[in-house]
Amino acid sequence: MTMLIAGVLRLDGTTPDREVVERMLDVLQPGDKPAAREIATSGPFCAGAIGLSPNEDHPPEPAKIRHDGDRLLVADVRLYGSSADPLDALSRLVRQNDGKAGSDLHGDFAFADWDGKRLLLGRDQFGVRPLQYTIREGAYVAFASLPTALLQTGLAPVSYTHLRAHETEAD
Repeated sequence: MTMLIAGVLRLDGTTPDREVVERMLDVLQPGDKPAAREIATSGPFCAGAIGLSPNEDHPPEPAKIRHDGDRLLVADVRLYGSSADPLDALSRLVRQNDGKAGSDLHGDFAFADWDGKRLLLGRDQFGVRPLQYTIREGAYVAFASLPTALLQTGLAPVSYTHLRAHETEAD
């Protein structure tokens, strides 16, 4: 199963606009695949996940977000050697290691963990599960499985270099 994730942390402490995360998920969701969505908010943090079906013959698995009090964890994760729910295992490892769980995670993953005070973004060292992010100083940190969700919603600017390359090619 494939899971895609996206979210926004407002650095000014205001409540994030849930519609922004909805739009990010709209961009991530392929038009021809059935999907299940979940969105959750905790203070200045809002995150969402889309569970996609591998094909039309299988319904999508529910998108999974772990929301315990102020803590919110959203992840695209497959851990090896664990029969437990991978989101439970990831949550436990992140909490036990105070956010420094990287060496204890065996598998491929991308996640965002908000503990009410700090946002931890992580992905496996080979980038099997992608995770892109952008920071607008004093305003927000936004992340998504794919950069298109950040670009098409206007959260990440298209670089000046990229624009100049297109102008040069058109000339």
